[in-house]
Amino acid sequence: MLLWLAKSALKRVKMLKFYEFRNFYIKIYKYFLLIFEQFMPNLYHFYIKKVNFKTVLWIFE
Repeated sequence: MLLWLAKSALKRVKMLKFYEFRNFYIKIYKYFLLIFEQFMPNLYHFYIKKVNFKTVLWIFE
């Protein structure tokens, strides 16, 4: 029983770390896109067209 509790707690901690990393990545990605759009609009639109944007959007859900 105790072992099971310890394992489930460890899983929760791992998940929390994963979500923290994911949120951090989303922030960086949003700033990256903003800067990208500001300074290189042509490249930005090219990037958006080339990289299917729907594959990127799952990060923001």
